[in-house]
Amino acid sequence: MIHPHTELREVDPQIGLGVFATRPLPRGTITWALDALDQRVDASRLRSLGRLYRPLIDRYAYLNGHGERILCWDIGRFMNHSCDANSISTGWDFDLAIRDIAAGEQITNDYALLNLDQRFECACGAPNCRGVVSSTPAEWEALTPGLDEQVRLASHAAGHVEQLLWPWVKSKQKVARAFRNPALVLSVSEHRFDSLPDALPARVPAIR
Repeated sequence: MIHPHTELREVDPQIGLGVFATRPLPRGTITWALDALDQRVDASRLRSLGRLYRPLIDRYAYLNGHGERILCWDIGRFMNHSCDANSISTGWDFDLAIRDIAAGEQITNDYALLNLDQRFECACGAPNCRGVVSSTPAEWEALTPGLDEQVRLASHAAGHVEQLLWPWVKSKQKVARAFRNPALVLSVSEHRFDSLPDALPARVPAIR
């Protein structure tokens, strides 16, 4: 479930569509939460779908820590990558704004946290662009400490902002305690899928 104060717009002809905030979203706002309408496609179902559906799954779904591909039913599937993302996939099944997001700003995530099965050349344009984005163990280890710290800081603010997606948050008691005490926040590495190979094949920009 994407935040209701968002809309789909064209970023540019090369990137295509993206998700934009229609109102300011303060740091600590839950920007997306997994809900019951999102499809979970396991390896068996993926095989049964056949080759016709594989390009759509590759483009619009992400791989969770259980090896399932999650296909969002709403515009959340159009959220683009940035190496300087303003919304991060937490250790729970929701994304958190790690800084204030202005009205009209694109909401972005870091695809390295989505268990990519192929690395891609990044064209996000951020000053800290990594050039190549992947989900190898080395990439996870490099990114996790910094992202965990950003999520902890955002969690400290999360209990003081309007949370329109709170009804869709699972483990509400644990999450509420973590918002009061960020030391309890789960690491982003909770979603890491350990069966990915150390070296991933390449593909050209997997921008959704």
